[in-house]
Amino acid sequence: MTVTTADIYKAVYTLLRNGSVATIWSGENMPEGEVEQERVVVHVKDISYGRTWSKCFVEVNVVVPDLKKSMANLVRLETLEREYSTLLSQGTGVVEGVRYRLKRDRVSVIASSQLKAHYVNCRLLFEFLNTLEQWQQYQQ
Repeated sequence: MTVTTADIYKAVYTLLRNGSVATIWSGENMPEGEVEQERVVVHVKDISYGRTWSKCFVEVNVVVPDLKKSMANLVRLETLEREYSTLLSQGTGVVEGVRYRLKRDRVSVIASSQLKAHYVNCRLLFEFLNTLEQWQQYQQ
């Protein structure tokens, strides 16, 4: 079974539903313009196919509107950074019958004057085994 970027999005989306921000968007399908309410945006990057493990980086942005012009809501950003950093720290699962593992790669807070918001950027490494036999060998 081949894992697609849409499958990876679904797997990460499932984890994100456990967070406190209810609105989750795909990076290719998010609304334009200034941010008026908190949202989570998921960008699934290119898949790199390896012999045993294939991998893909996923950017999860937890966006918080600024309090006023260029003034970040630091208290809320800190709370969400802690929550989502923990939520996305690591895990394993199955997507389309294929085993995967997820690891947090880095976390940062970024300003966006265009959106009039700041956001917590969580970069994740999403790796999946190419075959069931390889997963069984990995488990031993």
